[in-house]
Amino acid sequence: MTDYSKVKDKLIMLLAGDYEEGGKLDYDGFVKNAVDCIASQVGEEALSLENVIFYCAARALYELRLVESMGADYVSSFKAGDVSFSKNAASCLEQAEKLLNDARTACDGIIPDNTFSFKAV
Repeated sequence: MTDYSKVKDKLIMLLAGDYEEGGKLDYDGFVKNAVDCIASQVGEEALSLENVIFYCAARALYELRLVESMGADYVSSFKAGDVSFSKNAASCLEQAEKLLNDARTACDGIIPDNTFSFKAV
């Protein structure tokens, strides 16, 4: 049985303050999609491993940042008096992609290599 709540907790940690309870985005949908996708690669029994849970959360974060970068109500800058804040959607997506690749690399021993190649006979 898949524990989506562990993956969602990791996703919230990765969002580091960007999490919005009851917001416009369906975080549970991103988590479920990521877990289902990775479960097809590693098998249901491996989903309890900590690095696989992190991989699922990184995948959910990447998909979330991908949606944000497509312009779904993404606030990129804010200024109030002398205080300003800016955030580039493209750089957030790049960082999420790097995190996803690192998490994938950490699971290399778990994810089988299903490549097919012809060998000389």
